[in-house]
Amino acid sequence: MSVWRRRAFSLALGTVCIMALAAYAVPAAYADGSAGVVVEHGDGSIDTYCVAFQGDSISASELLAKAGIPDVQWNGSVCAIGSDPAEGCFQPHDYASCYCKSYPPTNTYWAFFTQRSDQGWIYSPLGIQSAAAHNGDLQAWRWGVGGPNSAPPPPAMTFAQVCAAPPPATPTAVPPTVTPVAPTVVPISTSTPLTTAAPMTSGPTSPAAGTATTGPGTAATVTATTSVTITNHGSVTATPAPAPSHNGDGGSGAASLAAFGGVAALMLAAIAGAVVYRRRHGQ
Repeated sequence: MSVWRRRAFSLALGTVCIMALAAYAVPAAYADGSAGVVVEHGDGSIDTYCVAFQGDSISASELLAKAGIPDVQWNGSVCAIGSDPAEGCFQPHDYASCYCKSYPPTNTYWAFFTQRSDQGWIYSPLGIQSAAAHNGDLQAWRWGVGGPNSAPPPPAMTFAQVCAAPPPATPTAVPPTVTPVAPTVVPISTSTPLTTAAPMTSGPTSPAAGTATTGPGTAATVTATTSVTITNHGSVTATPAPAPSHNGDGGSGAASLAAFGGVAALMLAAIAGAVVYRRRHGQ
């Protein structure tokens, strides 16, 4: 074998090995971070979403899209979020029609807030196209009355509350077996007069649970506490699914070996063709 053929064969063999290793060791595409989305509706109810993304950050617009939250925009302005016709303007054609409900007497619009590292809500000076969320950030959209300096923020919450894993199932307790005990009957002589207990006419009386007393003859006033309904919609992944592991996976191993065999066969065929060509042309 000539020196040229040896070099060509060595080069081809090295190329085959490199290509086979590259085909076998495909890196898995895992998410680089997670960010949460909070949507507060006009009735006070709240929906939360957690989105895993790849890269250093994710835009506010993409964060809504990956969470499955529809939105209507006009020239970078947010006209509506969600599908409730009462919460936004769904047919914008200019700035005024995009903020059709932000004028008196309603004065409502979608206020945008951000939160970094659980440091509290801040009204965002950036729009939906410019604002970006990093790992551990929260972004909130609140439908209500207000402006940049007066819109109240959403309720305080942490990143762990939005992106926490679901709690484990609580096992059902087995009720104890109760053995009935026969009552003991004590006979009472009929010749002994029974004394009837007189009702208590003095002393304090404990009020019933859930009531308030303000004195005799005065109606009680009870102040109800309003509770906020928070619906956690779980987590979604904004990246491709991770590649299957090669450890102990027969299917992945077989596919990799098949790819290796195919690449090797192509390279060997190319080498053989080159050798035949040079022989025929006297090289």
